This record gives sequence, C-alpha cells and structure tokens, in this order.
Amino acid sequence: MSRARAFLVVLVATLAGCAVHTLPPIETRFGPALFGTWEWRQSTGGIAGRTETPATRKYREKLVLEPSGFYQVFRDDSVAVTGRFSIAREATQFRPDSAYVIRWDGLLPLHSAIVEMQGADTLRLTDLCVDCYDHLYVRAKS
Repeated sequence: MSRARAFLVVLVATLAGCAVHTLPPIETRFGPALFGTWEWRQSTGGIAGRTETPATRKYREKLVLEPSGFYQVFRDDSVAVTGRFSIAREATQFRPDSAYVIRWDGLLPLHSAIVEMQGADTLRLTDLCVDCYDHLYVRAKS
C-alpha cells in the first residue's frame, strides 16, 4: 500500500471515530411552561448565606429559554451569555430522589442546577455545588 493510501486510511478511521459534541434532548415534565423569558428576582446562598437582588447587584437580568434548547442571559437589556442547554432527570448528591437538572453549554461557566417550577410563573434554579446559590426568576410579562 502506498504511503498516501495508508495516510488516507488512517485519516478516515480517525475522523470516523470522532464524535460531534451535542447536548442530550430536553427531557422535562414542565412542558412548554418552562420556556419563555424569566426575570431574575433574587439569589440566596454562598458561604455567608447572602441574598442578592437586582438592587444589590445594580443590574437587571433576564433568562430566555427556548424549546430548541437555546438560551440567552441578558443584563440590562444587553446579551451577556448565549448557548445551548439540556434538561434531564438524574440523581444528585443534594437530593434523596432524582431531580430535573439543567446543564448549560455556553461561553461562561454557569453551574448546573436543579430546576423547579413554583406555580406557573416562578422558576427556581438551585446550583449543584456546595455553598452555591438558589436563584428565583418570575415569568416576564409580555
């Protein structure tokens, strides 16, 4: 076999073994209620148990979750972060039962979080880490 043909065989075998990075599908019991625009109201946690709000951080924040798995975070009406997300039911070290967990794939390192709907218009994201934050969002009014 010629060197060129051997190189081509190795190249094709290598490329065939490469996987494209994709997030798993959005598996959720929340259905369409989860999707839309959410306004951040407060985050509580950290080692000191602080509560942060738009007033203490001096900016407003919105989270947009689309059914396609695309998300955007806006700070004072400017896009701060974009990317893709997935939601799946999984075991965590923070709950005795499995929970729905959102995982982010974007430029900034957002913590994976347990997702809970509190009524139709309140979204709670609890970071999956020790001394991290619990974030509350309310559905934006159209």
